[in-house]
Parts: sequence; structure tokens; C-alpha cells
Amino acid sequence: MEQLTGTLLSVLEQEGLSVCRRFPGGLMPRLTGARTAAQVRSFRVEPCGLGHYLGLSRDGSVATERYAKRVGGTLLLRTFAPDADAASAEQERILQALSRGIPGLSIRSFQGEETEFSSLCDCYTKDLLVEFSAYYYARENGEEDAPLFLDFTLEGELQ
Repeated sequence: MEQLTGTLLSVLEQEGLSVCRRFPGGLMPRLTGARTAAQVRSFRVEPCGLGHYLGLSRDGSVATERYAKRVGGTLLLRTFAPDADAASAEQERILQALSRGIPGLSIRSFQGEETEFSSLCDCYTKDLLVEFSAYYYARENGEEDAPLFLDFTLEGELQ
């Protein structure tokens, strides 16, 4: 899940958005602008073929066995801002960035929540729930005789 969250944060940072994995514990820092924290709220792994085997994938004349895990879940993007308008504007920018697509991630739906004042944080918060699905494909070590499948990497759906 770290790879998925990292990919999401990287895309949002490239769009010029102020994002982090989580806000620091303890006292809330004084905000001068909007900041968004991203976390995985729910996660599931679904079967993807018998034993995760998808068959052969051809890249030119080279055939590669493909193994994958299909994952899905919900991401929570919570925006903290000094005023309600800044929170709403930041969420709008996030929606525009997500609508352009994230490599390896299929966005199924968005659900926005109302902007609320948090007395605990002394700022306004606005939540965005993002339903997603993705595939993690096994990578081979390159040995022809007895290939080993190493870490699973995040990729898009096979065409």
C-alpha cells in the first residue's frame, strides 16, 4: 500500500498541491494555506486468475508469464485549511488532478463530504473518499531456466 499511496502523492505534488501521508501528532501547526493528508481507509485483495496466474503476455517476440493481484479500496484525502473557501478550492484542484488519471490506478468513484470546522485542529476540514482499483504484477528476476517472481509492482490493467 505504500507504493500506491506514494504514487498518488507524487502525482498530486507534481500538480503543485501540498500533500502528505499524515499530519504530525500533537498540536496542530498554524496553517497559512491548505494541506491535504492521504491515507488508505479500506483495502481488499481479490482473486486474479487461478493462483494469480493470468497467462502469457507478449512483448514483441518475447513471451512472459504474468502473475497479478487485483486490489481495490478507498483512499481518504482530508484537506485542512484556515478557512472553508480554501478547503473547497483545494479539493477542487485535487479532483481536477485525479480526473487526469494516475498511472496504474483506476478511479471508480469520488465522494465529497461537507466542509466542517474542527475545534480540535482549529481549522476547517473537508474529506474526499476515492474508490479505486489497481493491479500489482509480479516481476521476474530475468533467469530463463528458473525464473523467480520478485516484488509485485503497481501497474494498470492489461489491455
